[in-house]
Amino acid sequence: MTKNYLEIPEELYNKLSDYAENDQLSIRLENQQILLENPKINHTNKQNLALHYFIVPSLASGIIALLIFLSTNHPQIAFTGSRHLSVASLIIILSTLFGFFGFIWTYLRKSCDLSKSKFKIFRETLTLSVAYTSISFAVQIIFWYIIGKTFSGVTFDPFTAGFLVLVFVGIIFYFLISAALSVTLPNLILLLFTTFIGGILVSMATNNQKDWWQHNFSFLGTGEATQHW
Repeated sequence: MTKNYLEIPEELYNKLSDYAENDQLSIRLENQQILLENPKINHTNKQNLALHYFIVPSLASGIIALLIFLSTNHPQIAFTGSRHLSVASLIIILSTLFGFFGFIWTYLRKSCDLSKSKFKIFRETLTLSVAYTSISFAVQIIFWYIIGKTFSGVTFDPFTAGFLVLVFVGIIFYFLISAALSVTLPNLILLLFTTFIGGILVSMATNNQKDWWQHNFSFLGTGEATQHW
């Protein structure tokens, strides 16, 4: 393997001397800038930052959920699927709201590129926030649908229900914040393919027509395909 050498200013070299001699630094090009970083430290900082950010929204969601459950005057709160407010529905609502605004705030703090206009930064941030929270919302719908079928009729007292909301919202918010801190082009491409393939699989699994795939696949690429989907 050919070794290539890169000349750096002496001032930068002195700053890099703070690292141990055995540490390997990674170099990458992002937003027309060359970034030099320690992968181990960078990964740890992202995890700590995500943990730090998710505490307040989790506690807030737990308190809000507890107040809502107590205000309903119902001794037992349904885990999923109910005419009244359930634990699952409140988790979906709160995690989507907190996750959307949390993603925007975190991404804006993470990517301060002065070369971009404010409008471009806002458009990029809003688009990514809508995309990630929409995917989170869809995944939760599927997850709680399965849980509802598995644990049908399960109920909890308001305090336990509020605690469950706190835990699940915290988990979802953590993953959204982690995603905001690690948005890169390869991750976005992977997300695109995952969403595309996942959407196809979900639509296939939820199709009500019996053995629809045995008939419809034979019409793919023909003019009759529009009449058989």
